[in-house]
Amino acid sequence: MNLDSAPSAVCPLTIREALQRITEIEIRIKKLSEETGTGRHRSLFSGRGSEFQEIREYHFGDDVRAIDWNCTARFCETYLRVFTEEHDTALYLVVDRSASGTFGRERSRDEVIFEIAVSLVFSAQAMGDSTGICLFTDDIEQFIPPGKGRRHTALLLNALMTSRPKSHKTDIGKTISGLLSKVPKRALIVLLSDFDSGDFGDEMLLLSRRHEVRAIWVKDRSECEIPDAGYLLVRDPETGEELIVNTSDPAFRRNFREISAAQDAAVAGMFTGAGIRPLVVFTDEDYGASLKTYFRLGGRVAE
Repeated sequence: MNLDSAPSAVCPLTIREALQRITEIEIRIKKLSEETGTGRHRSLFSGRGSEFQEIREYHFGDDVRAIDWNCTARFCETYLRVFTEEHDTALYLVVDRSASGTFGRERSRDEVIFEIAVSLVFSAQAMGDSTGICLFTDDIEQFIPPGKGRRHTALLLNALMTSRPKSHKTDIGKTISGLLSKVPKRALIVLLSDFDSGDFGDEMLLLSRRHEVRAIWVKDRSECEIPDAGYLLVRDPETGEELIVNTSDPAFRRNFREISAAQDAAVAGMFTGAGIRPLVVFTDEDYGASLKTYFRLGGRVAE
């Protein structure tokens, strides 16, 4: 293996750089696991159990979806229904490998997606969760069924580092449809993407009805506000289309902000319609704390 070989779309690092980054992430995850005493039965990734256990008083931070409204109304105190965890619920990481991920002012979205995916793989391994992976562009390009152990973890990491996409485009709706046929049992699905795709609202709704779904929306701040940098040649990485724009024109920057806001609102609306609250991660921020909180809160974002 050539350690200095060219990077793949989802891993914008050489193999040597990727291995070093993986080692750093593994050490950090092990340290976190030791500090928190995390074990298999305290997994961040376990889906909601289906077996009723008890009714108890609500405590701050509990999932409001579990509130038992009948008991709450009867006793004038907030109670919720507690279920046992489904420890055999598999985790699937669904990772966007389309060319739009190469965009980024300081760090590309691909680099952040790669780091988060590696972090989740190691976290799942430390907690004994069965983990699979799905790499996609405008269709599923590689699918590895869930498994456990260091050998399986190495297989997942190798796919993240070395697999080359066949397409530059994105089709999340088509990908979800394919995923539904490959994952028959209820599972935890974690999507990592910039969600720069066509309409996928119907497919996302169907996915959320069959599975637990978490969405990590990786964005770059320059997508929201383009800087005043004079004339620039911009290129769409998925279509290859090039255009010269005048970023010093106030009207152009205003239109850019409005179009970007409308696109974000459309994506957010599809998540809302499916009952999903995504975690938004910017490429220039430290996402570690927010990622941990997001999974601890069951896919809810801390206010």
